[in-house]
Amino acid sequence: MANGQKLWTELLKGAPKGSVLMGGAIVDLLADIEPKDYDIFCTYAPGYQNNIPKTWKRNPVNFEELLKKEEYLAGEQEGGGLNPIIEVTNFTVDGAYLVQLIALAYENPVEHFKNFDHSLTLGRWTDKGLFIHKKVFESLNNDTVWFVGKNKSAERRMKSLERAKKKVTRYVGVAGALDWDFQGF
Repeated sequence: MANGQKLWTELLKGAPKGSVLMGGAIVDLLADIEPKDYDIFCTYAPGYQNNIPKTWKRNPVNFEELLKKEEYLAGEQEGGGLNPIIEVTNFTVDGAYLVQLIALAYENPVEHFKNFDHSLTLGRWTDKGLFIHKKVFESLNNDTVWFVGKNKSAERRMKSLERAKKKVTRYVGVAGALDWDFQGF
């Protein structure tokens, strides 16, 4: 099944109730490239993974790598505030789709959308339908990525810039990425 609303709906059927698919896979559809993975956000509660289908195979996780990334650490963040991410579990679904199931401390996972850091991540799919922020279209039309994160520390901006550059390189290649502008990083 190709990246798109039909696949997203199927993935959400296997995820905990109330889950939301957000981030790069949505924008990848507009850029006409295959996503590297699908990020599904859910509310953390004891036993939240109890009903995951057998077709979702848990992938081994390199916890050291995850711990190096601030966005995967629960607790206090640099610059203040609490990081809402409690747990990340990687799955291969139906032997074909890489899914990161990201458990949050929010009652409604859509609340985490406000924490996304750059304009090429601002899309989501829920049981209510598709939402794509206007900054996504501006980015793709103007070859510009904007930093939109709340945490404006130098370290956070640098990590976000690195992620944005990788995303653009996937869209247009290394040479094409040189023509893109990165604002606010």
